Amino acid sequence: GRYAERMRRREECLLVLHGIAVIGMTWLGFDPNTPRELGCAIQLPDASCWNYDALVLSEHRRLGAFVFLMREMFQRLPARGIRRVFAAVSHLNKVSLAAHGRLGYTTAGVIDRYAVMGIPFLRLTDGEGRVHWIRGGAGRSPTLSPGAGSSS
Repeated sequence: GRYAERMRRREECLLVLHGIAVIGMTWLGFDPNTPRELGCAIQLPDASCWNYDALVLSEHRRLGAFVFLMREMFQRLPARGIRRVFAAVSHLNKVSLAAHGRLGYTTAGVIDRYAVMGIPFLRLTDGEGRVHWIRGGAGRSPTLSPGAGSSS
């Protein structure tokens, strides 16, 4: 169901195969509300996309599958007019952060979610270390722009 919904939204899934077995994958999202798991919309710059839910099966890690997957993605995107890729990676996932860092990714921001007396808040720490607090509203989620702390 979750993957079918992603396909309906015209997101793309890239797979790494070993023979006929899928050993790795990643998703590409082309609208600013992707990935929805972040709890907010992020307005990406023009000619950008999301890369998220990248994974390689544990028994195939450290064999180059992740690098192969990312390089294949980077080679395909310019034909679609994509010049920048944003990855949604948990800031607690140090292994993934390191793997993305080796490919040239930098931290554009970190989103922490809080609830104070039932009121949702997001704390955005941008790539320069500035902290912005944003209050979520009833039935809506804040919209963030990389490098800006405003909400709408």
